[in-house]
This record gives sequence, structure tokens and C-alpha cells, in this order.
Amino acid sequence: MKTKLISIALGVGLLAAAPVWAESNAQLIARMEKLAADCQWKLTTASGGPKGKLTLHHRQMENIIDQLKAGKSVDAKTIDAVLHDHYYG
Repeated sequence: MKTKLISIALGVGLLAAAPVWAESNAQLIARMEKLAADCQWKLTTASGGPKGKLTLHHRQMENIIDQLKAGKSVDAKTIDAVLHDHYYG
């Protein structure tokens, strides 16, 4: 019984998480801009090695945002990698 409940809970959790490929361009751009703003704030408080890593990460996010706004296609793996770095970096 407990296994069924855990399986159901995990299944619902997976369905609730919106994958990148399911978002519209406008939603994705808004999400990336919010994360870039968070990253920019972190840059103002960081120093040393972490600041260099954050600078590179912020630039990658800005490049993706610029490409999306220009109507160019961006590989979903690239977006997922940048988002993964942002959340688990």
C-alpha cells in the first residue's frame, strides 16, 4: 500500500514539473530573465573563484535569452545544462 502511494506521489510530482520543451518561447524567456536577474544579484555579492564561475554562467544565460528573443532555435540540452548549473551549480 505504501509503495503504491509513493509511486502515485512521484508520478504526480513528475507531471507537475514543467519541462523546458513544454514551455512557450515567451514563458521560457521570462523564466530565463528571472534566473539571469537572480544570477546578476549573486554576482554583486560574490568574490574570487565563485564570481568567475557566476560571470560565465550569467553570460551563457544572456546568450540563450538573446537567441530566443531573436527567434533563433536553441538546443534544449543547452538550456537544460544552464538551468541545471543554475540550480545545482
